[in-house]
Amino acid sequence: MKKIQWQILLGIALAVLSAILYTIHFFVFRDSHHIFIYLLGDIAFLPIEVLIVTLIIDRVLSVREKKQCLKS
Repeated sequence: MKKIQWQILLGIALAVLSAILYTIHFFVFRDSHHIFIYLLGDIAFLPIEVLIVTLIIDRVLSVREKKQCLKS
């Protein structure tokens, strides 16, 4: 249960940090159109980022597991 809680807390903290950074960007440049255009692009690219990270983590864990099995 604790493992899930820190992950949820981290997710919320990152979302809040993102909102703060977008707010600062808005107050500096006063261009909400620019913010929403790039926000949409970032959201559209998110599934590809998740796929890439998942594949890399899967590969690293597989290599680690293989090394562990060969050691034993």
